[in-house]
Amino acid sequence: PPDFVSGQILTAAQMNAVGLWLISTTSFSAASPDITAVFNADYENYVAVLRCTSSLSGQYTNCQLLNGTTAKTTNYDRAGLVSTTGGVLAADSGGTGGAGWRIAGQSTAGIYSTMHFYRPFTAAETGYKAESSYSGNYYATGGTQTESYSATGFKILASGNAATYTGTISVYGYNN
Repeated sequence: PPDFVSGQILTAAQMNAVGLWLISTTSFSAASPDITAVFNADYENYVAVLRCTSSLSGQYTNCQLLNGTTAKTTNYDRAGLVSTTGGVLAADSGGTGGAGWRIAGQSTAGIYSTMHFYRPFTAAETGYKAESSYSGNYYATGGTQTESYSATGFKILASGNAATYTGTISVYGYNN
């Protein structure tokens, strides 16, 4: 890692050597929190760290890309794996053309997720990957948003019910 000294004038090369750069930390308590103005031309790729609870259990927690505050609601392809507390490993085929990416199940005990967004600001296909744990379960998923779409943020939302999510999400930018 870079070794900075207090009062030192930093060069562009030193700053470019920094790996992840914290862009935003957002606290929320909402049915579908919008995380806005986090994707831009400064970074090619992003990672988001989600720590939250849901007011309901039994459905899924999903993600949609945003441009401003307008959600992209079509053409998400995804597949994933779920490992349950009972040791059951199941495939989640997800399918093509969906309304968003799945992040995890819902849990009143806690949802912990790391989400990777690949080239979301570029007006081209966007890649996605997430690893999450909730209620003793583990979920891994990946996919694409197949349209040429320039995203500036994303939103978290429930599938099939009006859950309220409460927590924080930190977004970091990084280049290749």
